[in-house]
Amino acid sequence: MGDVEIRNLILGEAMKNSYPRPKNIAKKLGVSKEVVMKVLITAGLWESEQSRQVKKYAEKGMSCKEIAEALNVTEKAVWPYMVYKRSS
Repeated sequence: MGDVEIRNLILGEAMKNSYPRPKNIAKKLGVSKEVVMKVLITAGLWESEQSRQVKKYAEKGMSCKEIAEALNVTEKAVWPYMVYKRSS
């Protein structure tokens, strides 16, 4: 299954609920919770306190590494909250 297909499945599942839960969608589709979170955050369909903090720093142009240092967490903990960016 390709990235676009996975994205569409995640978004389809999210639209079935007023408050999508990444863990439940991930389990149903057999993908990681982190990928589901990243897709939902990018689409503006889900957020948390952590995602709002990451977004605030990312909007200032900070890298994943810099955000991790500012929040005193690992880069791996920040990655799911970073919005997908299209490469040119």
